[in-house]
Amino acid sequence: MSEVYEMTSTTNEDVNVLTVDYTFSSEVSKDDAIILIDYLVTLLDESTDSIALELIDHKPTFFTKSRWSSEEE
Repeated sequence: MSEVYEMTSTTNEDVNVLTVDYTFSSEVSKDDAIILIDYLVTLLDESTDSIALELIDHKPTFFTKSRWSSEEE
């Protein structure tokens, strides 16, 4: 695994944010990718594991589309 870049936030929010890239096949649209990640987070939300409960929120911010993807969107 590559080294993760770390910086100190300049906001007043008392949270840590980890940005993660998820990779999908080129047939998966942005909307479908968001649905899939939302589903994964829902599984965590339903967990009673104390570690899973430490995830406060998630929000999609960036989608890189393959140049071979269909141009439907």
